Amino acid sequence: MSATETKWVRNAADEHAVKLGCWFDERAAVRVEEFFRKFLRHSKGQVAGKPFDLLKWQREELIYPLFGWKRRDGSRRFRKAYVQIPKKNGKSTLAAGIGLYLLVGDGEAGAEVYSAACTRDQAGIVHNEAISMTNASDGLSSILQVNKATKEIKFHRSNSTYKALASEAHSSEGLNAHGLIIDELHAWQGQAGRNFFDALKYAGRARRQPLQFIITTAGDDELSVCYETYQYAKDVLAGRTEDQRFFAYIAEADQSDDWTQPEIWAKANPSLGETISVDEFEADLREAQKTPTSLAQFLRYSFNLWARTGGVAPITDEAWQSCRLVFTEEDVIGWECWAALDLARVNDMTAVAFVFRSPDDPESYRVLIYYWLPSETVEAKWAPEQYRVWAKQGLIRVTPGNVTDYTQVENDLVELINKFQPMTLAFDPYLAEELTQRLYEATGVERVAFAQTAPNYAAPSAEFERRILAKKLLHNGDPITAWQVGNLRWKLDANGNRRPIKPQDGKKIDGIVAAIMATSQEMASPAYSGGVSWLGGN
Repeated sequence: MSATETKWVRNAADEHAVKLGCWFDERAAVRVEEFFRKFLRHSKGQVAGKPFDLLKWQREELIYPLFGWKRRDGSRRFRKAYVQIPKKNGKSTLAAGIGLYLLVGDGEAGAEVYSAACTRDQAGIVHNEAISMTNASDGLSSILQVNKATKEIKFHRSNSTYKALASEAHSSEGLNAHGLIIDELHAWQGQAGRNFFDALKYAGRARRQPLQFIITTAGDDELSVCYETYQYAKDVLAGRTEDQRFFAYIAEADQSDDWTQPEIWAKANPSLGETISVDEFEADLREAQKTPTSLAQFLRYSFNLWARTGGVAPITDEAWQSCRLVFTEEDVIGWECWAALDLARVNDMTAVAFVFRSPDDPESYRVLIYYWLPSETVEAKWAPEQYRVWAKQGLIRVTPGNVTDYTQVENDLVELINKFQPMTLAFDPYLAEELTQRLYEATGVERVAFAQTAPNYAAPSAEFERRILAKKLLHNGDPITAWQVGNLRWKLDANGNRRPIKPQDGKKIDGIVAAIMATSQEMASPAYSGGVSWLGGN
């Protein structure tokens, strides 16, 4: 390869692509850049009517690598692109420009290009921008026709069309898409969003070089198809997953970054100082810091940090993952341990947590959590796809029927209690009185009723958080519990005491609740030595 071509070999995936015969065609990349400059005009604000000159990051990090890399046969290397950038970085105009290039500049006969989103209004954001850019450009308006009623953009010369596509109003069956501009994938939530995304997956299979261009900000649902795609993109960028067809560009702060520092503002916002005023950004940050909820929103939309709103988020994913340790059940058999049961009926998970104290370090702990769900909940259309994945992996114990089968839960608990021999078993007397009485009769485990009140939760909730932040509560990487840690929020009273609150959006924290209850029992043991004074005790 020439020195110019070598410039674009930036990672292991590019190196492997070269070995497969891929090559960099700078003329193809320049062609797209020139299309933006010659044919696209901004339609809003101070730059309205001016040519779309690509910003440096748009050119160097996105347009050139995305459109310049070719396969051995001369077609584009990339078939899917995932671009995650914060708001106000020119996301919609960039996406609209790419859609118009796929319509006009790609040389595809009968091209079908779509601005796709879950709702008509969302799909219209990028598509309306494409219409505005068309109307603002003498070059495009002379060759394209916009239907005012349907808002379809027609390129008669190649019999090509550019339309808005929403799952709520259109069927995705029978599409032969050359280009799909998928906007704000983070909003494609629930099974409906997943189904729409899956239906579009192969819409371009019959085309020579289709492109699915996804552009989004970070979301707040770690069971969404967007989060899965984000994680896949991260794996591709890190070299953990090999996919020569997949292009990824993610501008974000790291969880450990000090987001009060200007260099982190620029790291997450490549258009800072261009489409975003530095002074306005700083003022917005100061305003957001006044409340936890506003700050969580700001970190999500302005730093691309996946987060949840509602309550105070106590534990970051980074903190939780830093406590990961490879260990098995056999490794902790014989250790002192305490158990707690959070019993559910239908949609919630039944969970039992075992907290083990290390015999070598009395301030180091291990936790194992087990989960149950009824089969009809796992298979329900509204249930997250991950339920079915976790069930197949054996991480969820599935009971038959539409309610949790307590008989199966009881049998499993007898086996677990006999294996680990917990000192006590904490339980909510509202639901689990009878079942735990039978467990006592079968195993002899001492029962401790744990009423679900704020005073009962205050000390163990604080201690649970302290142990994680101190890397003293170690887990084995269970993905269900990792998800639930992301769902956890504290309810704080006037004295700063905390208790876990159940999310209102269907997310679960049952395993975390059980772990906190089990922590309360370990804290009540005579050998407990950690955190009493820190908790405000005497």
